[in-house]
Amino acid sequence: MTGRVAEAREQLRLLREEFTISHFVVFDAFILASEGWVATLEGHHEECLAKVRQALDRADDPLSLAIAPHMRSAYLTIAAMAMARVDGGRRAGTPPAASAPPSR
Repeated sequence: MTGRVAEAREQLRLLREEFTISHFVVFDAFILASEGWVATLEGHHEECLAKVRQALDRADDPLSLAIAPHMRSAYLTIAAMAMARVDGGRRAGTPPAASAPPSR
């Protein structure tokens, strides 16, 4: 990453405040997921998961499904990133060396 996470958070705050239709379900879902992504980059993984849950709720709206059905996969990717980090990566696990394919 570029190390500009604080700037990203500020830009999202401004977007939510100044973009007059940020409450529109498709934009709200996108902003929530983006806020979650920034949160997990800052190490706030539980906050990220809460934001992504909200984004996924908005993404299930019929209008969201009609306009941007592909965004749910992006939101799930952000959630997976947080899940892999939430407990220091223990949930993601490290594959054992024995699972490597045999060399020939």
